[in-house]
Amino acid sequence: MGYTFKKTALLFLILAAFSIPAFGQTSKFNVEYSTKEGSLTKKDFVKKEFGRYDGYQLPLNKGEYAYFVIFSNDFSPNLVLMDPNGEVYQRSSSKGDQYVSVGINAPVGGEWLLYVIGDSTALGDYSLQLGFTDSASLSINKKADFCTGLDYLTAHANAYFVFLQSLPTEEPLYQLEGSVDAIINGDDASYTTSFYQGNNSAEAAKIYESLLAKIKACPALTGWTFQSTDWQHTSSGKEMTAVWRGKKSGSHRLVQVSFCDLSEATDADYPEDYTIELVIKKSN
Repeated sequence: MGYTFKKTALLFLILAAFSIPAFGQTSKFNVEYSTKEGSLTKKDFVKKEFGRYDGYQLPLNKGEYAYFVIFSNDFSPNLVLMDPNGEVYQRSSSKGDQYVSVGINAPVGGEWLLYVIGDSTALGDYSLQLGFTDSASLSINKKADFCTGLDYLTAHANAYFVFLQSLPTEEPLYQLEGSVDAIINGDDASYTTSFYQGNNSAEAAKIYESLLAKIKACPALTGWTFQSTDWQHTSSGKEMTAVWRGKKSGSHRLVQVSFCDLSEATDADYPEDYTIELVIKKSN
């Protein structure tokens, strides 16, 4: 994939384009993400049925998935998506809030148009976030091996896991081979999964070392930097970590494994003496 957007009006094209770079070639999964900082000014067009707006050309292939989020501190934004025939396909209103989102599975290919809209008096800056993926990258076989699963998750971290959270599905959140649970944390859009929760220190240590070895063998993390720590004291006990950091196509991502020893903690919030968690997220 690879997309070029042009700021456009209903009657005029304005030469202000930006591109979304293709995802890293070593990944089997295509998930792309970009942001566009823009503003509504007095020079922008005002249309009776829309209000003041900016428009962007959006080339999509049939079956591709797209997700858009608009945020502004200066006005209450809306989004309107028009199909290649010029018909309104989806309209989303923020209803006075600072952000709104739209997600689609393109039923036809061609030049779509996405409009960022305020009322006729709206002026100010906005941030437009855009995510794209294809149907083959949207889901994964539940029986996929560990490295394929890690590739899938680090690819979706590129778009803050928006497709795993926003698209309607009856399927539970994907879990890596060997993990016991999985969640996406809404605070930092991180994927967190547990590989051990129990009271056997020897078993926990074995699982930790095995997990690190499996991650190191995964092609999707080739070229990522690696750093590990010995036991470090924390407020609840002690912890050792292993962290991989990668940058592909302008996207920084992080994979971290934490081995926590809570055996000396007296807090009832820690029923297990030892835990092993893996976190995947986009990072600065």
